[in-house]
Amino acid sequence: MDSHPRVRLEAVRGLSNIPGWRAALFSMWALDGSTDKWLDYAVWLTARDLAPHWLPPVEKGEFNFNGNAKHLAYAIKSAGATSAIPALVKLLADGKVSEQDQAEVIQVIATLGGPNELKLVLDVAQADATPSARRAALLNELAATARKRNVKPLGDLVEPLLVWLHLAEASDHQAELTAAINCAGAWKVEKLHGDLEAVVNFWNVMIPQRQAALEAIAEIGGPEAKKLLVTHAGPKEYWPVRVTSLAALSASDLKLATAMSVEMLQDIDKVTISSEAPA
Repeated sequence: MDSHPRVRLEAVRGLSNIPGWRAALFSMWALDGSTDKWLDYAVWLTARDLAPHWLPPVEKGEFNFNGNAKHLAYAIKSAGATSAIPALVKLLADGKVSEQDQAEVIQVIATLGGPNELKLVLDVAQADATPSARRAALLNELAATARKRNVKPLGDLVEPLLVWLHLAEASDHQAELTAAINCAGAWKVEKLHGDLEAVVNFWNVMIPQRQAALEAIAEIGGPEAKKLLVTHAGPKEYWPVRVTSLAALSASDLKLATAMSVEMLQDIDKVTISSEAPA
């Protein structure tokens, strides 16, 4: 393999003109050395061009880029090949994904997988061995997938999220808490309405997490959601929380949100736009 990315770029694009899964296999080798944005694009484009040749054997279980999860994940992501996700999941389940490549592989599964595959991602997020920052990232990927493709993990979603919601007072888990709240809204888990409301009403919780809980409740919807948003858009609340409440309220009742926004702006000389407590 040539050490210079531009030389590999020319080779990769040349391979795109050779039909067959072997050309796709060889093109992915370019990722194993130093890369730049031009080479990344060349590999991405080649994976898409050759998808009619490598995708069918991957779907049949006859080819998996020689068990290289990084290469398979890159090809799947490039081509948006959701039908090839089971092959990637199998490598992960069989323990054939290196620790170095796991984050990228799981991200591809979270972005393109179906309910069964997303359940695997949720399991990884719950695992004790998963670092806190990685858990938060995985949960946010799952939430984004739900909003983009209306797909969520298979099975019970209440109990896993409750574990994170009960971390409301733990200052070292705020990113996880926010991500779990994000999932509760994206998955529209109505059974968690009361728990999310508790986060909103618990003043010891940091303001960003209270804001996230309000947004999740608004996303879940219902008459109780509107009542809560109106309450926290009032003058007794912190200014940033009022802004969040009004923004969320505007999606369901623009007229009321507008009227309350005018009232809030009339108080602007009394309050600092920060997390300062209301006067």
